[in-house]
Amino acid sequence: MRMFAATLVAAMLFAHCAKDAPTAPEKKIPVADTTTADTATHIAFTTSVAFTEGDLGYLGEDADTCTGGGIGLSGDAAVFSYQNALYVIDRTNSVLTRLEGGVDTPNVAYQSNVGTGSNPKNILFISSTKAYITRYNIASLLIINLETGDSTGHISLAPYVAFAGTDSAKTAPQMDAGCIVAGKVYIACQRLDPDAWFAIADTSLVLVINGSTNAVEKAIRLSLRNPVDMKAHGGKLYVSCVGAYGINDGGIEVINLATGASEGVIIDEAGFYGDMTNFILSGSRGFMMAGAMVGGEYLTKIVPFDLSDSTVDAALSYISDGFGGLATDNEYVYVGERGGSTPGIVVIDPVTGVKVKGPIATGMAPYSLALWTVQ
Repeated sequence: MRMFAATLVAAMLFAHCAKDAPTAPEKKIPVADTTTADTATHIAFTTSVAFTEGDLGYLGEDADTCTGGGIGLSGDAAVFSYQNALYVIDRTNSVLTRLEGGVDTPNVAYQSNVGTGSNPKNILFISSTKAYITRYNIASLLIINLETGDSTGHISLAPYVAFAGTDSAKTAPQMDAGCIVAGKVYIACQRLDPDAWFAIADTSLVLVINGSTNAVEKAIRLSLRNPVDMKAHGGKLYVSCVGAYGINDGGIEVINLATGASEGVIIDEAGFYGDMTNFILSGSRGFMMAGAMVGGEYLTKIVPFDLSDSTVDAALSYISDGFGGLATDNEYVYVGERGGSTPGIVVIDPVTGVKVKGPIATGMAPYSLALWTVQ
């Protein structure tokens, strides 16, 4: 079981091994700059089949069918949105794609290599011209010009690798989730051991970086290990930590954004369905992705919880495998359902937890979701 869990870490966290970052990302020629006339809010999604192939699409506002794209992706690509544009990080190919106004090839504004073999995880938007990209397999946080995709520098996180300063020091801090609040950039560093199937190793950290100077201002030590997601709400930063897969040693830890100190764990992992990973917040109401073995198959349930009283509800019975991502427009919560006869997007009332509609078929099974506003 522990060997399976270790193998699963590599699959779920996409921890492809690499050593050094390239000196500068390569960039392709911009293709198009297309916008739509009206304002609408969509749910963009990537799809994946067995981590080998995928694509991009979206569920239009008030639509009952999804629109598929045609850019073609590996099976390990995540979608993000900022100021009307879509950004797709293809982790297998280490390519960032920006699209404007649509999800097809003519809508591609640029494609940039963000470090071959670096396993890019997330993009954090600081302004219309600046973003950071976390890279799991190397020790430098990439800074890019968001308008062009060009690299403008990087921040060395080498001092924060596991066992830094010793003979056992690792080569990367496994930077993953991130969040930007009031000009401060918060980066989760898991600090695992890639030589032992990414087992728990050193104390996990949340780094605080000044978004203007790019200086690391603080390293916050977590009491839990292996942080995989974080969200800000009400002056606090909520960090979900899975710990070791297959063991209930994780939970949600809280950081006070004013003091920069951990306030401890408010919900233990034992209260959830299984290994807790990504989550979404709609006010104080949250929905957690939690995975466990069911009948010989690893499935992800969606578990509602509430930050206001630290309670956890039963997993949503109508979701069989919610590994396909989470998004919210603060009216509804959207879940990427990968199981059942019709993989697609399920729409949920976050207050009651009742299914509004879905699954709305996405073709191939959904893999990540993002709220996308188009003007």
